Amino acid sequence: MGLADRKDPRAVEPVRAALRGEVVTVYVLESAASLGDPSFYPLLLALRDSAAPADNDFQHVLDDVIAQFEQSAQA
Repeated sequence: MGLADRKDPRAVEPVRAALRGEVVTVYVLESAASLGDPSFYPLLLALRDSAAPADNDFQHVLDDVIAQFEQSAQA
């Protein structure tokens, strides 16, 4: 998260890999939001649309991160 918060490009690939992983944490979502790399957006949508159950907190953060990407795309 520290690299992502500093927008360090070295964090992009690990975050991308984590978004594709079996277990995605809120920290990964927050790192994706911090980096704002457009390649994360389809991965976030796939995560939202997956049949995997998610608790309410995780789902809320995921929805917020997706909304941030959508707002950035409109700007």
